[in-house]
Amino acid sequence: MISLRHYFRRESYLITTLFRIPIHDCIRIIQPKPIIMFESNRTFSLRFALSLALIILVSSRTYSDELTRNYPGAQLEQRTSIDYSREASSGWSNKPGWEYSTEAVAAANPLATRAGLQILEKGGNAVDAAVAIQMVLTLVEPQSSGIGGGGFLVLSHAGRVVVFDGRESAPSRATEKLFTRDDGKLLDFKTAQLSSRSIGVPGVVSMLWEAHHHYGKLPWADLIRPATQLADSGFPISPRLFQLIQKDTDLLRNAYAREYFYQSDSTPWPVGHVLKNPELSKILKDIGRFGSKAFYLGKWANATVDAANNRGKLTSVNFDSSEVMMNADDLKNYKALIREPLCFEVGINAPNDLEGLYKVCGAPPPASGTLAMAQIFGMLEKTPVQGLPFGPEWLHYYTEASRLALADRDKYVYDSGCSNQTRQTKNTNCIEESKTWRALIDPEYLGERARLIGDQKMQTPNFGIPPGLEQSSVIQKMGSMPYQPEHGTSHMSVIDRYGNAVAFTSSVESAFGSHRMVNSGEGLMGGFLLNSQLTDFSFAAEDSLGNPIANRPGPGKRPRSSMSPTIVLKLSSVKGTHKLTHPMPRPEIFASLGSPGGNAIIHFTSQTLWALLNWNMSPQEAINLGHFSINKPNGELILEQNLFSEDWLNSLKERGQAFTEAPLTSGVQAIERKQSRLIGGADPRREGIVLGR
Repeated sequence: MISLRHYFRRESYLITTLFRIPIHDCIRIIQPKPIIMFESNRTFSLRFALSLALIILVSSRTYSDELTRNYPGAQLEQRTSIDYSREASSGWSNKPGWEYSTEAVAAANPLATRAGLQILEKGGNAVDAAVAIQMVLTLVEPQSSGIGGGGFLVLSHAGRVVVFDGRESAPSRATEKLFTRDDGKLLDFKTAQLSSRSIGVPGVVSMLWEAHHHYGKLPWADLIRPATQLADSGFPISPRLFQLIQKDTDLLRNAYAREYFYQSDSTPWPVGHVLKNPELSKILKDIGRFGSKAFYLGKWANATVDAANNRGKLTSVNFDSSEVMMNADDLKNYKALIREPLCFEVGINAPNDLEGLYKVCGAPPPASGTLAMAQIFGMLEKTPVQGLPFGPEWLHYYTEASRLALADRDKYVYDSGCSNQTRQTKNTNCIEESKTWRALIDPEYLGERARLIGDQKMQTPNFGIPPGLEQSSVIQKMGSMPYQPEHGTSHMSVIDRYGNAVAFTSSVESAFGSHRMVNSGEGLMGGFLLNSQLTDFSFAAEDSLGNPIANRPGPGKRPRSSMSPTIVLKLSSVKGTHKLTHPMPRPEIFASLGSPGGNAIIHFTSQTLWALLNWNMSPQEAINLGHFSINKPNGELILEQNLFSEDWLNSLKERGQAFTEAPLTSGVQAIERKQSRLIGGADPRREGIVLGR
């Protein structure tokens, strides 16, 4: 038996919508999954009575209810041992799934989701909403993303898909030995993360400014205002943010972060404490007034350089204070890039209305997610996996395809410096890059790779050599990158009433990034955190044979990423094959999705997409499935703790799969267009919700 009050708390994510959301909307979305206290034949009257009781309970505004009114999972904390820089698990809060008729927004925090919806209600489009959401996330989800980080935004507009690359770039002083100590040994990950060497030139502001310049609808300043208003008035600290601050040991070592996140006795502000950020408000108001140049030039650029180099008032105990990596010119010279999307086709032949051909588009390298997904889906088409349900047999084949895709990723994926702008110069690197990416997802090559997949775990997954690349400089001269951890990130999806769709994944890398807060030193509290994204470069510049690794650091380079913001378009009702084409007529938007999760982003996104297309699941059903990850070609399979039965485990063992069970803190957001309705799902493992109309 479960108490009524605990029921309210467990389902309290929906109360987040009371932040300027009408009560009738709250009643409308209350559709919790059945729990012990309810029998399946309970009537709507009981549900309605509980809904009213919930609203009455909220209206009492006691401190305990203040916690659960604003954020999900307040009573669901799970204490687990975690990797230092991985975003911790903060429990499971059931989500009902959402359905709207006109437009929808899915984001990682209810306050950010609401900000995006407000922009749509004012006549804005999906790009406008993405700008507003990211600015609010900088305030309310600083552990995951913000204006001190970077990201990739994929936009579908008028039948065309375009990618905006706001990935951080290495400062001009960076060399391939960026993470090599004076004695020749490599830095350990934590030391690197907390050092000046991890901080890339932030790209989010430039990228959003560029996207808005080309496709935005409302005035730029209007999109920044929700975040500045919230920074001025304050927001209640969520259970997830509290738990991550509580488990972190290094924010205290930065003077501005310590003053902002902690009380005078060095304990974190409690859940529900209203946290104001006047310094961030000031920064954002300047960005709203003057555009991206306010961030990359002048006072705020200087403050960013000071924080990155830990100079002056920012110097605090145990942080390195002598390294100077970033300078003002690095910020001045940063440019967001416009790239052609990397797309692949998936043919579906299922007994439902999804039968047909779909085009899946995402960011090209240095993002590796879409390329890996294209390879995985392409190889699985050649295996017995077609028609299999979600079970251990399907997971075995998926895992084996992933091993081969990851082996190719370690060899081939890096930043070649190519974009739409540089392609116009007929740059040799760009020609080589285009040839490589297309060769890696060629159906014949993927068929050849699929023949390596059998009923048992393969012994040595190696990179392949696609036909035509035997003489490639990458093949002849480059080594494979060894495994390194990746963490952090946030994702949002938006579909608007104008027919646009956005999938946008952004990040500061590890939880709280580099732990360095940018503040101008003029007496206001707060600011924003800088990323630690350069740790996504290979720490080793060469492999064991002395071959240079393609994803090694270098001045101006952008590190490889697992981010996988995904737009899916429905092409036709004729089954096709996996290939790189651009068929007509004009495609229709089918879905926008993506996830945080470091290395596991590829698998969280792939699994969700596979479930939508092949298992006819709703976004929420797909997201609720037990998650898994495989992070290196010959690594163990990681299974989400407590969500896989003994039958699953035994079957995987019989196929030779080694595995471990652990919390997997995904944060999938997905919106699907189905029969003129928008069906949304948000990950129960985090605080996100879907709002729309």
